[in-house]
Amino acid sequence: MQYSVKGITFTEEELSTVKLEQLGADTISGHHLFTFLNKRPFLLLRAGDYLDAEFLQKYRSRGVETFRCLEVAPRDEILMWRGLFQSFRSARKETERLAARDELLRAFGDHYWRQSDKSFLSFAIACFEEFHRLPIELMQNLQNASLSLYSRALAAGSYAFVASVLETLLDYDFFQDIYNCALLLDYGFVGGGEFDFLLAQACELERKRPGSGLLYLESNPKAQSERSLFYEHPHLSAEIASKHAACFHYPELIEHIRYHHENADGSGFPAGHGRSSLAQSETILAFADRMAPFEEHIFKRGDGSYLVREAFANLQILAKDKLFPARAILAAWEDAFDWVASEVISEDDKDHRTEKRESA
Repeated sequence: MQYSVKGITFTEEELSTVKLEQLGADTISGHHLFTFLNKRPFLLLRAGDYLDAEFLQKYRSRGVETFRCLEVAPRDEILMWRGLFQSFRSARKETERLAARDELLRAFGDHYWRQSDKSFLSFAIACFEEFHRLPIELMQNLQNASLSLYSRALAAGSYAFVASVLETLLDYDFFQDIYNCALLLDYGFVGGGEFDFLLAQACELERKRPGSGLLYLESNPKAQSERSLFYEHPHLSAEIASKHAACFHYPELIEHIRYHHENADGSGFPAGHGRSSLAQSETILAFADRMAPFEEHIFKRGDGSYLVREAFANLQILAKDKLFPARAILAAWEDAFDWVASEVISEDDKDHRTEKRESA
């Protein structure tokens, strides 16, 4: 029998069992967790949701020992990514860092450019486990305030890390810092009030077409508070991040959060910097900001290729229209995955030639 629960479609045969003791507190869930009452499934926790100690204690006190689950992010995939990340931590020579870069891009391109059956959640969880250094309360607050901002933060942090690798900024400490900066890009919305429908619409319009979000709010006479928060949120996010400067190896990177809405033509908000005045690392945050949509994402098996390819195609349009200050990152991205594709083709050709020789 097929079920559909809050956008998640599955059959009971697809479900497995996970023990409560196997779930760790302060982690990102790789499973959709269910319970059945009168043969009806009820969703307890989504894959990608923050799993805190309170959730575990709640069901432990009820004597619950197992959950039915639909796995989205297999643990072996998460550990594979973390192994690749660790290669940067252990690298001592530039040649070792460049070799780690090639290996990571090869795996990322294979999973999310060539294949269509991998979930981006595996990569997002690995990034969180490897690079997250902020107080856990920040992620909890973000999830409680807006599932849209929460899932977007997970994606934006992951994209920022990939962009750093593409830009050959191969310092492990930098990876951690730029990842945590990306998590906080929109935290100003959480501290400034409710992230309502008008703000969500304006932010998504701005992401797709710079300048259109503010015009949308200006056309609505009842959106005065939203306009102010929309315009000021980069400053508010940076100020919140500054309170946790001790979590950063390079606290000066926090300032880059203020400029993640600057555009290639010198416009943008709040500062209106032009492309030539933005640091390389600032364009990384602009890239991550525009890659991740303002919508609540339900992680599923096979969503990785869709998420990466669609976001990349949208940014190519912005870059072509000279509305986006990170054309270099897009070019590096395209070159890297063309390389991955050509390398795979070469391997396939080699295997084909080997098969022909053996058959002869």
